[in-house]
Amino acid sequence: KSEEGGRPAPLRQKGIINTFGNFTRYHFDPWTLRSQVAFQTGSYGEDDRQAWGGYVYLDRNFNDLPLKPRTSLGYYYLSGNDPSTSKHEGFNQLFSTYAWKSELYNLSYINETGTGYWTNLQMYQLSLMFKLTPKASASLLYNFLRANEPQPGVHASFGTGKTRGHLPMIKLDYAFSKNVSAYFLAEYFIPGSFYVDTADEALFLRTQFEIKF
Repeated sequence: KSEEGGRPAPLRQKGIINTFGNFTRYHFDPWTLRSQVAFQTGSYGEDDRQAWGGYVYLDRNFNDLPLKPRTSLGYYYLSGNDPSTSKHEGFNQLFSTYAWKSELYNLSYINETGTGYWTNLQMYQLSLMFKLTPKASASLLYNFLRANEPQPGVHASFGTGKTRGHLPMIKLDYAFSKNVSAYFLAEYFIPGSFYVDTADEALFLRTQFEIKF
């Protein structure tokens, strides 16, 4: 990928991103292990680029139990830029600037790198999904977020720590038919030391009704 620069950090400098990655999935019933890792080289302005990103997940299905629960334990890592080095270590997510893992925390990147630009992140995630009925399901998630590099001075809302915070979530899905569905999503963010002491907690709610044709 080639970037022209001139946009908010981390896109303010021209850059070249070469990304080499690998995806692995191993199924050993009733468990599934899946992981992906990517290494990035290239340039960012006059600096060399060297960044890492990836995740690992362990999934478990309980199809013999009522509600057929499915649980997952996962870890995500996106390297952050260390201003004390001569290299640029911030992971570049290439083309996927969107809500990704959270509608709410996606917005918190506005003052850091821009909305939808996920980087400088460690995320530990525990999720549990239930099949309530043939048409309805419920998902419960807990996320603990950390930063690899603190960002004091970048914005007035940033502190000196690396703990981004806690992010519990709940989502209810219902499929009326093959082409008609709806969901309710609730997210609650509790900020940590990555932000200043006066940072407020945040709540995000969404109800969506969707028709496909």
